[in-house]
Amino acid sequence: MPVHSVSLSDYVYEELLHQFQTGKYSPGSRLPGELKLAQEFHVSRPIVRGALSRLRDDGYVVSKKGSGSYLVRVDSANISMLAHVRELADLLLVFDYRAGLEAAIAAKAAMAATELDKRNIENTYRANCKRTASRYLDHLTHDFEFHCAIAEATHNPFYCQAFKEMQKTILQGIDCCSGLLQKSRMTYRPKDNEHAVILQAISRKDAVLASAAMMNHVCASGARMKQLLIGARTEDALGE
Repeated sequence: MPVHSVSLSDYVYEELLHQFQTGKYSPGSRLPGELKLAQEFHVSRPIVRGALSRLRDDGYVVSKKGSGSYLVRVDSANISMLAHVRELADLLLVFDYRAGLEAAIAAKAAMAATELDKRNIENTYRANCKRTASRYLDHLTHDFEFHCAIAEATHNPFYCQAFKEMQKTILQGIDCCSGLLQKSRMTYRPKDNEHAVILQAISRKDAVLASAAMMNHVCASGARMKQLLIGARTEDALGE
C-alpha cells in the first residue's frame, strides 16, 4: 500500500539520521548495501531505496555507481534537530490529549471539590507563585503539583490515574530533549494568571469556566513548550 510504504521509508530515513548523529558511521564511510539495510530494519529494498534517495536529496549521503552510498560531512546540529522532529511531534500530540483530559478533570473538580480541596489547590497555587524557577524542567515539576491537586479534587480514582499516566508520558517526552534544555540559556516564565482563572472557577463551582480555562491554559502551555524547544535547538545549532 502506498501510504504504508511512505511511512516505513520515513522510519528508515529517521533511523539512519539517528545513526549518523550517534557516530555509528563517520563522514566518508560507506553505508551498508540496500539488502543489508533492508534486513536490519526488516523492510523491503524499495523502502530502503526511497530512504537513501531522500538522504541524498537532503545532502547527507552521496551515491557512487557500482560502489554504494557514502556519508558526507554534514553539520551535526542540523542532524540533531531533524532527528528530534518525531519526538516533538509526539509530545505535541500528548499535549492535545492533555487538554481534553484536564478540561474534564477541571469541570469535575469544580463540582466535587470540598473546602479542604479548594484550600489545597489554592495553597499549591500560592506556593508556585513564590517560586523563582526559570528552567522549563523545574517549572514543569511545580506546575504538575497544581494540576495534581485539581485531579485529586475530583475524588475519582480513574481521573487521578489517567492524569498520572499522562504526566509520566510528558516527562518522558521532555527527557528526550533534556540535553538541549539544560544547556540552553533560555528561560521560562510561567503564566500564573492562567492558574488563577482556573482556581477562581473551581472555587466558585463554575464547571463551564473551569473547563474552558483549563483548556486554554494547557493549549497555551503546549505552544510555549514548542517555542522553547525550537528556540533551544536554534541556539544549539548556532553554537551559542
